[in-house]
Amino acid sequence: MDIRNLKRRRRSKAPAGQAAPDNNLIPLPNLQMSAFQPFATQHHPPPRHVLSQFLKCAVCQTTLNGPITLSCGNSVCTRCMPPYKDLAFVCPVASCARPSHVLLRKAKIDVTLIKLLDFTHEQPPPPGPEEIYNMQLRKRIEDTLECPICACLFLDPVTTPCGHTMCQRCLLRTRDNSELCPTCRTRLPAYALLQTLAISATLYQILMHLYHDEYHRNAHDVARESNDDTQLPLFVHNSITFPTLPCAIHIYEPRYMTMLRRCLLQPQRRFGICFVRSPNQDSQAPCLPMGTMLEIQNVANLDDERAIVETIGAYRFKVVSTDLKDGYYVARWEQINDLSPEEQSYQERMEIMTATARKFKAKNKAKSNASIPAPGSGPAFGPAMLSLGTMIVTQGQAWASRSQGSSSAQQPLVDDMTELEMQSTEDIIHAIQQFIDSFRIANSSWMQQHTARFGPAPDSPNAFIWWAAMTIPLGEQEKYRLLQVNTTRERAKLLMTWINALKQKWWFPSS
Repeated sequence: MDIRNLKRRRRSKAPAGQAAPDNNLIPLPNLQMSAFQPFATQHHPPPRHVLSQFLKCAVCQTTLNGPITLSCGNSVCTRCMPPYKDLAFVCPVASCARPSHVLLRKAKIDVTLIKLLDFTHEQPPPPGPEEIYNMQLRKRIEDTLECPICACLFLDPVTTPCGHTMCQRCLLRTRDNSELCPTCRTRLPAYALLQTLAISATLYQILMHLYHDEYHRNAHDVARESNDDTQLPLFVHNSITFPTLPCAIHIYEPRYMTMLRRCLLQPQRRFGICFVRSPNQDSQAPCLPMGTMLEIQNVANLDDERAIVETIGAYRFKVVSTDLKDGYYVARWEQINDLSPEEQSYQERMEIMTATARKFKAKNKAKSNASIPAPGSGPAFGPAMLSLGTMIVTQGQAWASRSQGSSSAQQPLVDDMTELEMQSTEDIIHAIQQFIDSFRIANSSWMQQHTARFGPAPDSPNAFIWWAAMTIPLGEQEKYRLLQVNTTRERAKLLMTWINALKQKWWFPSS
């Protein structure tokens, strides 16, 4: 449990006369309690009167006797429960429209309602100011209505089949880590069934009439914490995903199942994927800084412990700092955008001009070197001068031959890069497309699987580069370099460099 949740405990217990917070609150999910109107007067009614008013059976409309709270949110007496066998059950509440309920083999008494009923059976207060007694009783009731997990006032209270009440949010988080009830250690139903538990109607009415201001203040704090966009959940993996491309992820670790369920509750429904950092790298960060934002499109729950998540890459981001939260990492991040089209066009023109001038200068230098007269020709010098000049020329030729021999392996790479820099971005992309076509002829099964997974080649140059990078069999480290580049041209050049290296190692029928 996040330590910030515990800080809400004392803040939720504000004085009764304190003004209500702003009404522009984020609506709470799964309430469906439009019939329950909060008590809007300036003074709270006597707590005993409120408890006696709402602790009624939903069937016989009398005071609850042995209360049992069903998964539909209604509370009934034990005597009003019809017999059921093998969990076959018809709800005794006439207004309930649920086709099924979450039950155990034997119905359990609601522990929280039993404690509240005890307050109504107390003896009348001793002689003295009644306001003091009401304040003390209200304080005792508030302690009874605290969640055993977050130690705060109940928020969306739900009652488990074993009879214990807690916040709906806290119950689902607990189920991610354990199959047992945190209070009595009874085995809880599956996560999907716990999601169907309705809010307890009796407890919600009591909270709205006795602790209206505190309840909404607590709800506002939780909603603000849930909508905190500065903490991005991270899925640290050993593969690279690019923007604009679909990505299907198999989630089976409990920590990432917790992360997924929390992401589905967020309005953005997204998380980031980052490449795991190798153990030999000297850094405390769990992943490399560049990642891809994934937007959740669909989730297929295989069971309570596994899920297939269909996502699509949105954009690149950079991790500023990381923190550990309930087993998975969250990060403070910043979005990384490409340069504007105008800036990319300007850089392309300048690079083509510079590369052309460099090649022209190299050709002129080669011609001038070829026209240098051989040693010993030219005007006559003295013996000393001739020997000195011959020594300088001979030594220079030796140095030149050694330098050419040592850089012979690097020379073709420099020439290829110069040729790439002289080409336009469209020409480089066209060359990549030609290689993919030849690759399709050489290995059609690979391309069929790739097309089925990522779709056909997109028309956008930037999206095509991401698509082509997943087509070519490259290592994850090489793919990660593409995430660090901010222009389409640089990505195309980098991809073409890898293609040229593959052409030297592979054999294709088309060539």
